[in-house]
Amino acid sequence: MTKVRLGVVAVLLVGLICALKALSLAASSFAEPEEGFDSLRLAALAKALKSGNTSALANFWGELQGKAPLVEPVADDPHACWVTFIWRGDAGTKRVNVLGGPATNDFAAWMKRLGDTDLWYRTDRIPNDARFVYRFQVNRPLRFPPDADKRPPLAPPSPDPFNPRQVPSMDGSLAELPEAPPQPWLRRAPGAPQRVSNLLEKLVPKRLTEHSIHSDILKQERTFAIYTPPDYDQQGAACGLLVLFDALGSQPDDLLPTPIILDNLISEKKLPPLVAVLAYQRDRVKELSCSQAFADFVATELVPRIRKDYRVAADPKHAIVCGISQGGLMAAYCGYRHSEVFGNVLSLSGAFQWTPGLEEGRVESEPGWLTRQFISSPRLPVRFYLAVGSFENYWPFSQIAETRRIRDGLLAKGYAVGYREYSGGHDLVGWGGPFVSGLIYLTDRTNKVE
Repeated sequence: MTKVRLGVVAVLLVGLICALKALSLAASSFAEPEEGFDSLRLAALAKALKSGNTSALANFWGELQGKAPLVEPVADDPHACWVTFIWRGDAGTKRVNVLGGPATNDFAAWMKRLGDTDLWYRTDRIPNDARFVYRFQVNRPLRFPPDADKRPPLAPPSPDPFNPRQVPSMDGSLAELPEAPPQPWLRRAPGAPQRVSNLLEKLVPKRLTEHSIHSDILKQERTFAIYTPPDYDQQGAACGLLVLFDALGSQPDDLLPTPIILDNLISEKKLPPLVAVLAYQRDRVKELSCSQAFADFVATELVPRIRKDYRVAADPKHAIVCGISQGGLMAAYCGYRHSEVFGNVLSLSGAFQWTPGLEEGRVESEPGWLTRQFISSPRLPVRFYLAVGSFENYWPFSQIAETRRIRDGLLAKGYAVGYREYSGGHDLVGWGGPFVSGLIYLTDRTNKVE
């Protein structure tokens, strides 16, 4: 054998040895974490990578397209699923966390990186009736400086590119587990009243019209929208009244389409005819933080205007005030301050942790200011329906704990209280079911307050 041939063979042998060494090192980096994998699919992927299957990861990314998040059964629990959130990082990805899933103590559900791949993952055990919106945050700081002015800007949240069910209004993606309760009222039922066909009115549901009122209390013009029920007759029987903050459901792409829901429920005789007032907010935090001025505007200016212009019952037993989050707090406050107007409160994930000064970054007392007002005051002729998501257990305030606290305080005082904890988070896709069940509960006159 010539020296040239020997040199070629030597080069080939060195190359082979280097390749085997690199493969060995790569394989060793895919050792399972000490706690293992709850996801069988991820465990299989890690095993394939460890064995040297270099195409396993590419195959996985192909399989994941349109199928995220990964949902797998829990062997010993038929009421839960393993849900694995997957993010594909790049060279600049240092950390990834999930927003919108089950709560964690640090408010950031951190993900792990699979070896030295571009795959980041997090697996949670979630009730299989859950419905929620989730999104990803990349390179969130581990710690924030105490001075808010010095905090770095956060990367905007991102939806899941592997999940086709996008929720653009929340920059997120929808997850619905196998036993998530159906929500038939969110889509117009066959035979229910249809939207108008006039091209100029396509953006506004039928019988939803906008109006304005000058408020002497707020010293400004305020806008609101009015929904009237199917077959509404100005000369007919008086309707019930529903006041909603945040103009909930006024836009055609709303995740909680109030006009469609009411059309369906009233047509199916699940609800009595209701006139709904959708009140727009200008300064949401200020107006919905137990604002005496805004409550007085609603009760003494807006509602009288509605009763003047529409066939609406004057009895507070037939009036419901409703809100979500901060609006849920305000709905309860309206019931507290103006029980002579509102005999029913529907609060979805109400911000009952609120205390004076909190919206300005000051904490003047312990959380739960409104809860203490109800407990320390005589019982009012008001009924309640409260709902909160099982994921709403964040630090430093637990929305679940605060909602349970006001529920227990109201029950101890003798109030009629309907209550529901749904499997989901602080978002509109979770509030649809409780909104419907709350309306049905509060219009059922067998749930009385003497």
